[in-house]
Amino acid sequence: MESLGAPPLKVHNIHLTDRDNRIDQRSAQLKIPVTGSKTGGYLYTTSFRDFNTNRWTLKQAVLRLREGQTINLLRPPAGATAASSEELAERDDSARWD
Repeated sequence: MESLGAPPLKVHNIHLTDRDNRIDQRSAQLKIPVTGSKTGGYLYTTSFRDFNTNRWTLKQAVLRLREGQTINLLRPPAGATAASSEELAERDDSARWD
C-alpha cells in the first residue's frame, strides 16, 4: 500500500480479453490494475478451487509497479518481523475466497 501511495487504493476494471486473465472450474489467474496517489501497477493473483469444500485458496499475489518493482504479498521480505500465530491465522482466512 505504501509503495502505491495508498490509501486511497483504486482497483480498476479487469480486462477479460487480456491473455493473463484465465478462469476455469479449478483455477483462476487474474491481472488486476491498481493505482494509488504515487504510482500504479498490476496485482497478479493465482487461486485454486478445492472441489471438496467448494472454496478458493489464494496461492499467489504479486504486485508489479510501473517502475519495475515486484512485491510478493504472500511472502514477507527477508528480515521482516515474525508474525504471531493470530496474524498467521488471519492471513490464512483472508487468502480464501468463497
